[in-house]
Amino acid sequence: MSTPRSQCCGTKLPSYLGFAILGLVNTIVPFVVFSANYLIIPYPRWVVILIETLPALATKLVLPHFLHHVPYWMRPLCAAACCTLVAVVTNVTPPNVAPPLRIFTSVLASSAAAAMDVSFLGMTRYYGRAGLAGWGAGVGAGAVFCAVLPFVLTVWMEAFLRSFIDCIYVLAGAMLVAFFVILPGAPVNYPDTRQRRCKDDIEDGPEGAFHIVHPLEELARLLSAKNRIALTKTAVRPFMVPLFIAFATLAVVFPGISRALPISPAFDTFFSYFTTYGFFFQLGGFISRTLTPLFRPRSARVPFAVLGLVAAVLLINAPLSIFSSSTVVGLLAFCAGLMGGAIYMIILDKVLEEKSSEPGINQEFCLQVVGAGETAGSLVGGLLGTILEASLCTWDIGSDAPHRWCQTAR
Repeated sequence: MSTPRSQCCGTKLPSYLGFAILGLVNTIVPFVVFSANYLIIPYPRWVVILIETLPALATKLVLPHFLHHVPYWMRPLCAAACCTLVAVVTNVTPPNVAPPLRIFTSVLASSAAAAMDVSFLGMTRYYGRAGLAGWGAGVGAGAVFCAVLPFVLTVWMEAFLRSFIDCIYVLAGAMLVAFFVILPGAPVNYPDTRQRRCKDDIEDGPEGAFHIVHPLEELARLLSAKNRIALTKTAVRPFMVPLFIAFATLAVVFPGISRALPISPAFDTFFSYFTTYGFFFQLGGFISRTLTPLFRPRSARVPFAVLGLVAAVLLINAPLSIFSSSTVVGLLAFCAGLMGGAIYMIILDKVLEEKSSEPGINQEFCLQVVGAGETAGSLVGGLLGTILEASLCTWDIGSDAPHRWCQTAR
């Protein structure tokens, strides 16, 4: 019989804490690099979105097919090396230097973060819901931190965004501690057990279906390109498409059309408005990513319906300027983030519990590849949000209606 997850990976608290730190680090590091490179100055927003998102999408689509060749223990070491390299290059590169070098560090940070996303999500097949819940909480907390970091650094501390780049060294160290020290002793931390664990996955299949085939032959079949492509096709409709739709909608809501929304009298500048709007949006995501695993909803229909309604209200309000209350806008942003985070956790939980993806090797691959739907949605939604914002900002709202943020110099 196969080893139960609880015996293989120890208690739930270390699993939760370890994955929470991994998710936190993996969210903050690329954001710090993107912010320090100031690519929004020489390039329009849609170009910056492509630079920061396309490498991650390519990584999530391609890497799961080859990642099994890299031992688990080597992956965070490679990621930490990439983080250190990016921090060093960014530190010694002035913001007024030619863009190609800054583009390189942004692409490297995006690819490294996507690679760790793929690897860590695949590892949750050993740690179960405790690992997945920790990962969701860490990613959500990192997003909240990133939402307020620019305002805290530049306004409260009167520093530059580049001032935070040295913290990447600490974050890379925290990632290694979380992986090698905090996470319980599962096979992922021991290079000499990788092949044995793979054989155990085959021999201990759900109904002994593979006992008639030599384990190594079956392992070769499971790792073949034909089987991986077939698994990807089966994961598209139930898992990747919902993530794509959800994150495309989220990207339109924030940061998407934020500049096209009516000016709120409660804020003196767009920077403070944008920070508050983003904070409530990401806070909703953090709460739902943290609490959804406790309630374990089986369907994402209600979150999808609420998310669509919130997006529709914001899109209607942008051209018509029906309301400009910061309370209403913040509540809508909070609801959008809340529903988006719930959808993310529901879909990943379904992948984790999907019986058709057993044995564990297939399940691990499915967990790795479905994240491409999230990134593809963020890419398409980000580009669509840029187009919508530009169109809405040229909309004539009349002299009596509140002006939009994109129509003021504040």
